[in-house]
Amino acid sequence: MARSRRALLLGLIPLLLTAACGAPAQKAAGGTNQAATTPRAPTVLRYVSRFEPPTLAAKLPVGGGTSDFLRRPFNAGLVVLDGQRQPRPVLAEQLPQLGSDSWRVTPDGAMETTYRLRPGLTWHDGEPLTAEDFAFAYRVYRTKSLPFLATPQDQMDGVTAPDARTVVIHWNSPYVGAGALDSADFDPLPAHILRESFQAVDQDAASAESFSNLPFWSQEYVGAGPYQLDRLEPGAYIQGVAFAGYALGRPKIDRVVLRAVGDGNRVLTDLLAGEVDWAPRLTLRFEHLPVLKQDFIPSGRGTYETGPTFFIMVQHQFRPEFENEPALYDPRVRKAIAHTVDKQALLDGLFAAESEIPEAFALRSAAYYSEVDRTATKFPYDVRRTEQLMGEAGLARDRDGFYSYASGQRFRPDFLVRAGSELERAQAIMVDTWRQAGIEVGTTVQPDIALPLIERSNFKNLQAQTHTFEKFNYWTTPEIGTAANGWRGDDRSGWSSPAFDQLYDTLRRTLDRAEMDRVTVQIVKMLSEELPGYPVYVPPALTAKTAALQGPEFGAMGSFATTFAWNIEQWDYTR
Repeated sequence: MARSRRALLLGLIPLLLTAACGAPAQKAAGGTNQAATTPRAPTVLRYVSRFEPPTLAAKLPVGGGTSDFLRRPFNAGLVVLDGQRQPRPVLAEQLPQLGSDSWRVTPDGAMETTYRLRPGLTWHDGEPLTAEDFAFAYRVYRTKSLPFLATPQDQMDGVTAPDARTVVIHWNSPYVGAGALDSADFDPLPAHILRESFQAVDQDAASAESFSNLPFWSQEYVGAGPYQLDRLEPGAYIQGVAFAGYALGRPKIDRVVLRAVGDGNRVLTDLLAGEVDWAPRLTLRFEHLPVLKQDFIPSGRGTYETGPTFFIMVQHQFRPEFENEPALYDPRVRKAIAHTVDKQALLDGLFAAESEIPEAFALRSAAYYSEVDRTATKFPYDVRRTEQLMGEAGLARDRDGFYSYASGQRFRPDFLVRAGSELERAQAIMVDTWRQAGIEVGTTVQPDIALPLIERSNFKNLQAQTHTFEKFNYWTTPEIGTAANGWRGDDRSGWSSPAFDQLYDTLRRTLDRAEMDRVTVQIVKMLSEELPGYPVYVPPALTAKTAALQGPEFGAMGSFATTFAWNIEQWDYTR
């Protein structure tokens, strides 16, 4: 049934678009132009994501992080981060300014930020959106029995609403993002809908599961973003209609239809067939670019853009319940393996050398890169150094030329990647160079689907993992996913270092840009020395759209998925 509805919908949408974007104005008898009196046909934006989000709420974790931007049209925060990661006010009238009454820092390091809301804000159901909805959301997000993302509420001591338009946030420590809270940081919640259900959780934590499973979080979602949920068909599509009460004005495009399509080849086919208007980055692969250049681009039917998106790193397992190769606990062995990754071969084989080779967790465009380049430990391809380090760690080559323990047991780590031609080709290249250097590495390919959270952390030895630019909580102890926290942490490897935690804590509490850069260099340097993981390449991402669609941007480097569609209410079709 869902499939037939989807087929019917997809069959109707091209007709709507043709009517809206391609039909010329008709002259009536007497020479009058009907376009002056006839309302235009509704416009529809059709786009895709690799994964279907299990919820539309911005603060609930999803198994496939790259689906975050599917939730963006339905949510609005105090601010939004634009395509350059710069904050712009949305629900707030203006940004708090450090050193003013709107952003005060006390001598003990506590802070207070004040946001003044725009007048006349409403939820999608027409009810007023007030400062009390932020105070209510804070209480919900701080409830430990509920599965919401903890940051940055873990640095807040309270949220108060002196009046309907004033949100005052009390911070227990400095937080550089306090003046730029987007929906992923601190999304308001409609107290008029959820208050009664939340009171049950407040009184009895056993009610948390019922609260988390309310239809509100999916098919009955009520937000404040540019589009209002019209229909959600699990496994088929999400449909939204333009919200006239949006804080920044009614969107120019009347409807959005969002589909989760995990197969990049299918995305390409649908784009070429005119069934998709926008393929955001990560939905197409770099290898699809030559196909686009054959006709889609030369014919003027569409455009494309490429650029860096994140690091692909090798991550090591540190949980004893999963790790079955004890040598990997030794940093000398991890460094030995790193020295046998031929990054240039990866770049040549995957992207015809059209990207940069990362030496550490810093891009060459970063202001502090020269200092990272000077201080970080590097791991050039060097099999002689590999042999030296493996020997120091007590491993030697056996009769077949592969490294083994002193007991005679061969060292056989497994390397896991997600399914997909790029990662599987990278896996083949890396495994080949490892084996040539005497390290017998096995291979595992994981389905490229939104996996249960535990599946992100239970790999055996090595895995290929994305690492976002400047997102260093990947390595912090509080972010270690465990059964107790529902495997929600971003530290999937289980690596823990008190010294690193202290550095990261310093970074997230500083308000000075120069000091942030200095601490970032120290963090990158420590990661290069301890080597819980290391970057091996930066994949160039590809995004494409139809020529008539005006507005989409490539977005900022990293996981700031909401920057893909930060100004979606301004997008339109040329007429």
